[in-house]
Amino acid sequence: SLKLAKELDSPLLVAVNGISSHWTWAARTYPFLFPFELRVSLFKTISLDRMRALWLLQQRLANADNAPSLVSSISLPKRKFIINRTNIQEDLRSSVLSERNRGDLRVFEFEYENELGTGHGPTMEFYALASDLYSNEHEGILPGYTKVDYEKFNLLGSLVARAWLDDRIINIPVHPVFISVLKGENAHIEDLAIVD
Repeated sequence: SLKLAKELDSPLLVAVNGISSHWTWAARTYPFLFPFELRVSLFKTISLDRMRALWLLQQRLANADNAPSLVSSISLPKRKFIINRTNIQEDLRSSVLSERNRGDLRVFEFEYENELGTGHGPTMEFYALASDLYSNEHEGILPGYTKVDYEKFNLLGSLVARAWLDDRIINIPVHPVFISVLKGENAHIEDLAIVD
């Protein structure tokens, strides 16, 4: 873990895509050997483009006393969206997470119509409000099979991907059966009683 963490904290290795492929193999084969945060850092470093990987490294090392100077000079272009607070779901669907924006590698930031404020605060509020659209305080999110549910889950997947890409944290309640399926465990007929 220490050796992998040292490689992931090296701007030079990240810049030249020099993280060895044996780390990926080890993390997939023996995930219990590495802390979750370290596996997430590895996944982001090897799966994102070079500039974004360096930007994420900068975010990780921002509070470290010995942060390399190369990392402190990286910034990514930003894209701002103006959101109507009363119609967040429609703005999310038609503008922010539309098909044309899915490949956009700029960092998304949000402002609200007729309100002052920009940057981190309104952006985090947007993600909190958008994730509230999917809340079910009793049971959490379950996969659905109707066309409406499919569109809602498609938007949810895009929201989670965008939050992950921009290194934002969102809180989405997920049903325990859904979590077990995501972890690769098989769902059984007994699980229907829990879902019902």
